[in-house]
Parts: sequence; C-alpha cells; structure tokens
Amino acid sequence: MGKLVGIVEFIQGTVEKGANTVEGVHRSLAAKPYEALKSVPPLNGVASSVQALQDSLIGGFYDVVRAVSSGAGETAKVVAERIEGGAEQQDKDRIWK
Repeated sequence: MGKLVGIVEFIQGTVEKGANTVEGVHRSLAAKPYEALKSVPPLNGVASSVQALQDSLIGGFYDVVRAVSSGAGETAKVVAERIEGGAEQQDKDRIWK
C-alpha cells in the first residue's frame, strides 16, 4: 500500500469513527425529552412510538453518511492507486483477473 492509499484509508476510518461518535451523542441527546414524556402515563405509549421512529431516522441518516463516505473513499483509493502504481499496469491487472 502506498502513501496516498494509506492517507485515504486513514481519512475514511476517521470519518467512520466520527460518524459513529456523533450518532451516539445525537441519540443520547434526542432521548432526553422522551424520558420526561414517558414519565407522564397518558403520553408513555405515544412518546415511545415517536422515539422509536426518531431513532430509526437518526440511524438511517448516519447510515447514509457512512455509505457516502465509503463510496467516496473507495473512489479516492482507486485514484490514489492509479497515481501511485501507474495506471497502465493496474489496467492490465484488472483485465486479466
């Protein structure tokens, strides 16, 4: 692995870890109002349902962030490999695999 590919992988890993951390904080903060609402008996069921929906939406959003990051990282790796390893040899390798 070359220097550029290593940098791309480092950045990609950092974005992944950052997204996971931010998602955890987001979920924690978003749960606070529901804790209060669930203590009111008539609102308990509705609050739980809305919280479950919100948790699902939060998870979906961060899944998209990770997917976009992964796609961009894979594209950047291909470019870095072509720069580092010489595009011509890599094209030959891909054709004969």
